[in-house]
Amino acid sequence: MPFTMPKLPWSGTGDMNTDVKNAVELVQKWKAAAAGNLKGESYQGVVPDGKFMVPAEIIANTHGICFLFYVKVGFVFTGELGTGFVIRRLNRGEANERWSAPTAITSGGMGWGAQVGAEKIYTAVFLQSQAAVDVFGDKAKVNFGADAAIAAGPVGRNFDIKGEAGTGGVAVNYSYSYAAGAFAGIALNGAVMGSNPMMNETFYGQKYNAHELVHGAAGLDHQTPLLDELYRELEELFDIAKRVVNEQHSGTDKEGLVQ
Repeated sequence: MPFTMPKLPWSGTGDMNTDVKNAVELVQKWKAAAAGNLKGESYQGVVPDGKFMVPAEIIANTHGICFLFYVKVGFVFTGELGTGFVIRRLNRGEANERWSAPTAITSGGMGWGAQVGAEKIYTAVFLQSQAAVDVFGDKAKVNFGADAAIAAGPVGRNFDIKGEAGTGGVAVNYSYSYAAGAFAGIALNGAVMGSNPMMNETFYGQKYNAHELVHGAAGLDHQTPLLDELYRELEELFDIAKRVVNEQHSGTDKEGLVQ
């Protein structure tokens, strides 16, 4: 009998709905930082100059986001398991620009036992090129650092984004982690992510492969309240980020950008 990943009330346990819900929460944290910090407030003491936790340039330039949620366990068995998804910005710059359907991923592994003291950790990677998003649809496993250049993301406003910042003209992707009230860049070099067909089939009710989902060939008509909320939150976040970048480039005052 094939192994079925148990669904538990945390992220990182094989339930796409739970992971989408936590992605919504994470995007809302970025929006809260944008709204509050543009008014001169800090967000949990992370950004002392009162600006974005994730620089607006990184958000505005992103071709996709890899959300990954870990459960760390320290009782009976120790280890970590991460599940999440990748979502792509389709048709960037065109009138029909939109988000793709999410495709599930898994990272790490652990033995299942009495899960006492589990800790939830939010992780996000802003994918800064089409090629970086493509690897999730074209490869069974993605090795950060080898298949996709990655760096710990800078936090704050003073960031001059370079579209081709990596060696050999490869765009660098920026990774962040949020846990226990703290948000900061995190190095994920060497981390391996794999597609999770079981999670996709459970979520969509039919078999879609990662390539179809990442490239917008499947899943676009799938609707759930949580997924619709994620799309709305991301659209609002990107609208804020793009307006901030435009204002920065024009040198005009930023007051009134956030409604």
